[in-house]
Amino acid sequence: MSPPDKMPYERFVGGPSWCYRFRRGALLSLWHEHPGRMTEDELVLAVVRHHFKRHNARMAVSGLGRLVDRDEQGLLRLLQPGVQEAEELIRSAEIRRR
Repeated sequence: MSPPDKMPYERFVGGPSWCYRFRRGALLSLWHEHPGRMTEDELVLAVVRHHFKRHNARMAVSGLGRLVDRDEQGLLRLLQPGVQEAEELIRSAEIRRR
């Protein structure tokens, strides 16, 4: 049985695994804030607000790796590869929605 959809675009974007959905949720939340920055805790809370558990949200944020820049204050900003990946998710969601 497939878990319920959590993010607005998740209804239209299929994924290979449930864990990948956490990562996409974190990626799209950070994309929404782009070009601004947010703390890791704010990003975790954004993912949790979409009915994911805190542990899974933390795993998702830690899995963003090369897609984010962390400044000296620990604030996260989406890098260009992350922006591209998020926009590709949105494009594919819009295509599937039609």
